[in-house]
Amino acid sequence: MREKEFTILIVEDNEDALENLHLSLQGKYNTLLACNYKKAVEKLEAEKIDLLVSDIMLPDKTGLDIVKYINEKNLDISTILVSGYTNEERVTEALRIGVNDVLKKPYAEEELHHTINLALREKSLREENERLREKLELENKFLKKQISVEPNDKYKIIGNSEGLKAILRRADKIAAFSVHTLITGETGTGKELLARYIHRAGPRKNGPFVAINCAALSPTLFESELFGYIKGAFTNANESRAGLVEAAHGGTLFLDEITEIPQSLQAKLLRVIESQKVRRIGSKEWVDVDVVFLSSSNRTLDDIKNSKYLRQDLFHRLASTVITLPPLREREEDIPLLAEYYAEKFCRQFEIKKDSSIISKDLMKLFMENSWPGNIRQFANIIKTICLFGDEINSREITELINSGYPLNGHDKNFRFSSFNMDELDEAKKWMVMKVLKDYNGNKKKTAEHLGLSYQGLLNMLKHFELEK
Repeated sequence: MREKEFTILIVEDNEDALENLHLSLQGKYNTLLACNYKKAVEKLEAEKIDLLVSDIMLPDKTGLDIVKYINEKNLDISTILVSGYTNEERVTEALRIGVNDVLKKPYAEEELHHTINLALREKSLREENERLREKLELENKFLKKQISVEPNDKYKIIGNSEGLKAILRRADKIAAFSVHTLITGETGTGKELLARYIHRAGPRKNGPFVAINCAALSPTLFESELFGYIKGAFTNANESRAGLVEAAHGGTLFLDEITEIPQSLQAKLLRVIESQKVRRIGSKEWVDVDVVFLSSSNRTLDDIKNSKYLRQDLFHRLASTVITLPPLREREEDIPLLAEYYAEKFCRQFEIKKDSSIISKDLMKLFMENSWPGNIRQFANIIKTICLFGDEINSREITELINSGYPLNGHDKNFRFSSFNMDELDEAKKWMVMKVLKDYNGNKKKTAEHLGLSYQGLLNMLKHFELEK
């Protein structure tokens, strides 16, 4: 059984000595052989190596030159040099450039193994410390993001309907027992909000809540974001980085739009969920993690189960239990509470004095009569628009905005509503998308978040307006 699959590069120009070293180490480690500096560099460029064991004297250059090459390329490789001569100057030079140890020939086999064990143990500790540092940096990023908002405001679930109460009771049980859960519902019904509620309602509330939009990442980015990578794993991987699974250790990982995960990566995700272990791209080591997976989709359960979108085995792992959020049209009794909550929130945000005229009886009647295709996200943005523009927007314009299903967000005060037909409304949408996209320097993910759209929804809108081919 090889020890953690360490790979050792042995460099020795004497064939008998090279073969002896190979025979001594091959049972415990993966061994690569080279007889000179040139061959050694070729191996270093082509393979992931943990330890170099090299004779100092080589026919073309020296073992010291190989160590210098390793240092210049910033490779994380431990080094042991072997010398048949007592040359204090060379030994001093070796230690100065960071060689772990220098063995003098002849040496006992036990001495060689002991020296190698020490070097590899030091490397393992160094890697573990670096991995923990990277994980803590990423974890702190998410914790700071959580702390920077008011949890009782931003993540508050508003409503008093029996359906919502039943959902929250179920969410409390899920939170208490850390059950992997799939949350379904139409776009804008508050799936991430419920995921955050579950996280905060259970024993993991002090751990990180890490969210990833599966639809916003390409297959390559998805794998590196989720699992992390080690330095040199691929082009431009100039330093190691912890993945989001590691960052969520002790807490919750929320996979938004789970059906958008590429089929080629679903098996890897399944293995992580089943084993609670993750391996970074380019690494040989599995890292233990303790993560609850919450996921969401705006597709129906029948669609999600379809193998076109999600592997059956992955579905059953992620959907240990399922919560389906009702659309706003089925929560009519919650609309007055939601209107009051958002009016209070946006008046405070815009430093506007809130009074009863903001949400008039006629407006409330209008709210109750509409089906809200964009659900709570759309409703909140309509209230924001009303608070921001007040008397400048009339009920007919509000009706058109509601029926369009488009959740307006982010207008500046130079924009003025007027009586317009649906073509003009389309132009207003296009203007808003272009403006926000420009504000975020073309960043589509941030643009979608700002407009209250899914990433795919934004792409569809850009295609519709011929802003992107």
